[in-house]
Amino acid sequence: HTQGVGVGHLEMMSADPNAAWTLTWHPEFVGFDNQWAQWLDGNDANFIYEMDTTDGMHTYRVDYDPNNATATLVVDGAGTGITLTGELCCGRGRTELVLGDAYGGSVGGQIDFDSYTIGPLIGPTPNVFEDFDGVPPTPTYGLHNAFLWDTPEVGLARMDTADPAPNQAQFRLDGDTVPYVWDPSVAASYEVRAQIIAHTQGVGVGHMEMMSADPNAAWTLTWHPEFVGFDNQWAQWLDGNDASYQHAMDTTDGFHTYRVDWDPSVPSATLIVDGCSTGIVLTSELCCGRGRTELVLGDAYGGSVGGQIDFDHFSVGPLKGMPIEFNGRPSSPPIAFHNEFLW
Repeated sequence: HTQGVGVGHLEMMSADPNAAWTLTWHPEFVGFDNQWAQWLDGNDANFIYEMDTTDGMHTYRVDYDPNNATATLVVDGAGTGITLTGELCCGRGRTELVLGDAYGGSVGGQIDFDSYTIGPLIGPTPNVFEDFDGVPPTPTYGLHNAFLWDTPEVGLARMDTADPAPNQAQFRLDGDTVPYVWDPSVAASYEVRAQIIAHTQGVGVGHMEMMSADPNAAWTLTWHPEFVGFDNQWAQWLDGNDASYQHAMDTTDGFHTYRVDWDPSVPSATLIVDGCSTGIVLTSELCCGRGRTELVLGDAYGGSVGGQIDFDHFSVGPLKGMPIEFNGRPSSPPIAFHNEFLW
């Protein structure tokens, strides 16, 4: 921090008089208000989130909801308790988003940026995390083939379609008895970390699938030793023999993280493996749901898939999306620069 009231800021200066907010970085806090009217001019500490912004990279997010005219500050995925409502007044007469601003010395210093995104409103979404450490009392998924819990070690669970065992418990969660924590109408990222061990029968080893009552919200991720298939109920890569719905990889060489980013506003479903996009995005393929809202993990449907998979964790959480990386100067940056970056 070298000058002014802060080091830099992220700001929406909108022509809409009810859509203006300012996030300001300071070494000892983050200020979140409207053009410094509250935490600086008004000396109101309720608009300051105290933290050490210099001790490493942090993720700062503003959830803006025009329907409710609210802007909420989230840091490292956790709420800060700061939500702007009536404070959003008095836009500056233009719609512009500013990042890394230096406005004539009012702020100044050095900031290292890693990524920046504008995406679907995350807001409140399912927050499910299953670590596969012992049998959960009410698993957050439908099982058609049971898991061997804490196998081959504590913290893992093995699906083995060829070896039913006494410690396997069959779970089938029905919507009228157990409330579902996922909802196809809500944007979310569905993520599982797993290693394929063996393929013994059927078209693949196992799969993760959304079979939705919404006809436009059905997708299927299928694990095979040599690829991951991503389509709708095997209509594309298997029935249609279309390899563009397969991501070639060795699923047996260790644990990998498989993620489906689901955005119902499009609608679209995107496959990401180990944090990298596979280029497979389902849109029109999402038709023809099965008439029920159910998420299936480690499925064995009568021999259509089979083998062994070790699961490490499974989660449903806020839609992550793919960030814009600060890796070389972009040809058309999606941000307004008032101070130049050192790319």
